[in-house]
Amino acid sequence: IGVVMPELPEVETVRRSLEKYLINKTIKNVEIYYPNIILNDLNFFKDNIKGQKIISLKRRGKWLIFELNDYYLLSHLRMEGKYLYRDINSEIGKHELVSFILEDEELFVVI
Repeated sequence: IGVVMPELPEVETVRRSLEKYLINKTIKNVEIYYPNIILNDLNFFKDNIKGQKIISLKRRGKWLIFELNDYYLLSHLRMEGKYLYRDINSEIGKHELVSFILEDEELFVVI
């Protein structure tokens, strides 16, 4: 038995679940733990993602599309892609890729 890639209905379920928590939240800061996850220049990404509000969350195939004020942030669930909230003061998990600190000090993590 191996890891199963999420199917479209599962990706849509993730999108709907995240939408409830993320719409109209502003990204206060971002921490990147695995630099290869970002396709563009890391400093450009960090500088420009701060202050962006999450306007909507869409799905195209297995991609999640976070519509921000000035940008679109694309994320693929990959084999075991997960998104979670964790306490801002808790230890970083060994599989965490990116953490977004939201305006209300909530922490949204991409694994």
